[in-house]
Amino acid sequence: MTTNASSSSPLDVLHAAGIITAEHHRQALAHPTFGEFSRNPSLTDHLLWMRIDNIIDEDVLEQAEAHVAATFTGDERARYLAAIEGALGLVLEIDELHKVCLRQLLKADWITRDECDRALAAIGLGESSVTGPGGMLAWMAGQGIIGPDRLTAIRAAGNPAGDLKKARMLDNLEWVLGQPARQRRKWIFRIVGLLAAGLVAWAMFRPAPIPDCSTGGTRHTIEQERAIRCAGRHSP
Repeated sequence: MTTNASSSSPLDVLHAAGIITAEHHRQALAHPTFGEFSRNPSLTDHLLWMRIDNIIDEDVLEQAEAHVAATFTGDERARYLAAIEGALGLVLEIDELHKVCLRQLLKADWITRDECDRALAAIGLGESSVTGPGGMLAWMAGQGIIGPDRLTAIRAAGNPAGDLKKARMLDNLEWVLGQPARQRRKWIFRIVGLLAAGLVAWAMFRPAPIPDCSTGGTRHTIEQERAIRCAGRHSP
């Protein structure tokens, strides 16, 4: 099977290939944020955007992966599988960044373990927390997981000990609070794009990875998730 992608938009290509359905295509075109990505030629970016805005989910992507593997050959098969697997991988990367940011907030004693667990249970892929621990803290305040007085207290306390990481976290918090919500959303995709290219070390936020906020938690690390996905993909 082949598709004519030379003059089609990414959404048209994804629909023609059977990666998304007609209903997914309709919802995407009607979505208020579609204009932000209408000129983006990347199939992976469109799939990630649709996942972040809950037009599709991981089940849709995994079913599409099986469909492409069974239907296409050659360059088309490779292109579509790369787009789907790229989107699935970036979903895991965003989830890992959420955990990294929460760990930093815990280490700074800005949140409790209970608040961390509540944040992990509630957060979605499209939240602005991927802009750093400041974004996570602002999101938690907006969701009522912490009170607005916590932000005030953290900012007022400052960094009297001169800790470098805490100074960066405070700078990050001030930057996030100064950004309109729409601008924060654009930063999500800029950062995800850098992740895809392997250009972000995240040295500022990156300690040893943790499964979740509590000792003995059951969440998988990103490496475990990838191993499970790869094992499932290549099993008979």
